[in-house]
Amino acid sequence: MAFPTLKIACVALVGASLLMVSCSDDVDQTPSGPVQCEPGSVYNPITGVCSPTGNNNPDPPNNTSSNNVVSTNNMSGNNSNNISNNQTNNQTTTNNTMGSDRCLPGLDSDEDGLENECECFLGTNPYLADTDGDGLEDGEEDANGSCDFDPGETDPRSADTDSDGLNDGDEITANTDPLAPDSDGDGIPDGAEVASGCMNPLETDTDGDGLPDDLEDSNGDGELGTCVNRMFDPQCAGGESDPCVVDTDGDGTPDSGEAQYRQCLPEDTQNLIVAQKVDNMNANYQLVHDASASVFPVSTTTSAPVEAHVFEDATARYTGFVLSFDPSGETNPVLLGDALVGSIQAEYPSAARRVSGRRVVTHDGFEAAVASIVDLPAGTSLSAARDALLAEIAGVMPSEISHGATTAIAGDTSPTVFVHQVVSRSASQAIVVGALVTLDDYQNTAIRTGYLVDDLTGGNSLAGQMDQAVEECVAYTVTAKPKVDIIISIDGSGSMNDEQNRLASFVTTFTTLLTNSNLDWRAAVTRPDCNDNMGLSQDMTDLISAHCQAIPIPIGFPFPGFGGKTGELVAGGFTGDPSELQNRLDPSTFESGGEYTISALTAAADRALPRSDTDATKFRTEAAVVLIAITDEEDEFFQDALSFGNSQSITLDATQEAELETETQPWIDFLLRPEIGATSFGIVWPPGEACPSGNGAAVAHAVAAIANGTGGSVGSICQADIASTLQEIANATAGIASGLRLRGAPLPPTLKVVHGEAVSGNISDMPRSRADGFDYDSIVNRVKFTGTTPPQTGDRVVIPYRRWENSVFVCQTNADCPSEQKLECLDGECR
Repeated sequence: MAFPTLKIACVALVGASLLMVSCSDDVDQTPSGPVQCEPGSVYNPITGVCSPTGNNNPDPPNNTSSNNVVSTNNMSGNNSNNISNNQTNNQTTTNNTMGSDRCLPGLDSDEDGLENECECFLGTNPYLADTDGDGLEDGEEDANGSCDFDPGETDPRSADTDSDGLNDGDEITANTDPLAPDSDGDGIPDGAEVASGCMNPLETDTDGDGLPDDLEDSNGDGELGTCVNRMFDPQCAGGESDPCVVDTDGDGTPDSGEAQYRQCLPEDTQNLIVAQKVDNMNANYQLVHDASASVFPVSTTTSAPVEAHVFEDATARYTGFVLSFDPSGETNPVLLGDALVGSIQAEYPSAARRVSGRRVVTHDGFEAAVASIVDLPAGTSLSAARDALLAEIAGVMPSEISHGATTAIAGDTSPTVFVHQVVSRSASQAIVVGALVTLDDYQNTAIRTGYLVDDLTGGNSLAGQMDQAVEECVAYTVTAKPKVDIIISIDGSGSMNDEQNRLASFVTTFTTLLTNSNLDWRAAVTRPDCNDNMGLSQDMTDLISAHCQAIPIPIGFPFPGFGGKTGELVAGGFTGDPSELQNRLDPSTFESGGEYTISALTAAADRALPRSDTDATKFRTEAAVVLIAITDEEDEFFQDALSFGNSQSITLDATQEAELETETQPWIDFLLRPEIGATSFGIVWPPGEACPSGNGAAVAHAVAAIANGTGGSVGSICQADIASTLQEIANATAGIASGLRLRGAPLPPTLKVVHGEAVSGNISDMPRSRADGFDYDSIVNRVKFTGTTPPQTGDRVVIPYRRWENSVFVCQTNADCPSEQKLECLDGECR
């Protein structure tokens, strides 16, 4: 008797066992040619041998289990030998559950519309018309007869193709979609809606009260909290209302009128502030400004026009300008910002950059550096500085320009600051919007000045001359405090003693600001050393090992604070205790001689994965990630990696810029990975400006590049006081962590926030205030809260506003959205 080669052509799931069956006929084509069985025998594809035909029953099998699933215990007929024994012993079987016709072409044993051969390929039972028992015959489910489970078809091997708790046949009967677990898209699975006994799986709002079912049934289980028989009681409802009842608590107020369900209403957008705008057709810009500001066009006596406007607000005490200028071919907004600092220092030699600004993509698709801050001498006249800087950047004399702004706004004892954005539109056009304000007024949270200036210079107030605004509204239920995990690395060299002391003393102010922003914050410290790379991921090891060939050093050798692992968090990980954080930053306990700052922070971020809500050394699952590097040197890794790495050169040539990008981009990409999503900040010697206190120090080109590339910024270590820069970082952190994303880019003056308090039932408008109210971060396009009464868990927040019409970016994945701005792809849109 011949022993043919077994050719496995398909897999069939029978009961709980996996049966490998051949979908061939009696002749098996092998490399050596067809194998012929002897007369009276037929090739058995299960055993791989020829079996006598007399023992095969051509009728459907009788020895199946009670639920019509083939019993695998009888695969070998009446003996207990398994397939391998049958093959080894060259035995034939009398397998009544696997007749020789099981995979025959041209035969449909169960009359389900699929031939046996087809069912073998498909993995269904050729002797059972409805293999999965879902009420649909196999032929109905494989509608195109392809003998495969194709898109658009239900799975004949699974009773519940979409795993929503309903059989496919029941879904067809009920007109729900057997291929979509949530047919009406209301966030509650069809099975849960049917099991509720009252919810409609084809209606997003079962009771028609204007509230989507998933808003009322917040956990999507089809129940009213834990209430028995859907009998409402606040204790068992757990904050839910009944999607089947218009007035769940029976108090006479429909659920839609309760504070915790406050929705966007037509009157919300009908009563919005009308934004004030000024435009310039030649330069193709329009600028949105607050109604309290006055705006004037600029004219010039030179032959070349100056395309600009100036603005002033005597009450809020700020003034400034918008100017279109020729960047002479430069398109990198960071380098354009460096050039602006040079122009400012041409007028004010002692001017110093406070914050470099954050690199973004504007709502109309242009690269920009926004929220940059440069200090001018204390007492500098704001209006005089406006005219001087406008003329310097435009390339004309102050006497050659004129405008209608006549209010003289004087400086005070604090520095005058120039807060600005620069937008690269092309190689021949850039636009700068800059505002002059005293630092005291800018940081005074009790007045409007700070956020009015930031609105002008944050990116969304500038648009093309023909861009139109439309009404928009979003609504959220507050589910928890926004979370943020912060890691700090400070240069451990002796030259940083003063900065270490300043940072430690600022911790209380820093953490209080985070707490007052209603953030659930934690912070950790990592040493700036290259020690032991053991335990880093392979990708991180490959990245850092190029210039950090670490040798394991025990902690404390040869001095306290030395040793350990590269990127290891000191003292056990993250803490939410300001006093403990202050202790970890105290220079008397934090000893290190290394200068691996941003590189050690990146290693620390790697060690903080995978995320966990129970491990103090890991990032939490929903936490934003912020990294802060403080140093008067370039990161030690990049000192070695870059040919100019330990340099006091404040500018780079094109070759050096290319080298910098090559070396830093892998680090930026690593930090922007979805599992990290970090924003990095630095307090360093920033590129583009002199540092009077920079003796022996180096420009931190790499730290600045990584900060800019991840959506952060750098402040200047050269300032006498870094506290205000740390405050800017804290403000930015609050925006990054906020979960209240807006749809599209708003016109900032039109923003409004309605707050529904779940506990009290009160519904009220929140004021815009940096002391106690809401604020807006245009860089991450989110609303944030400050003060002692922010929205609490369960509260409702409704945000109506006007936005730029074409500012909603469509997407398929997060990769389609600007990652440095921490935008995510939600429902096909970047938000």
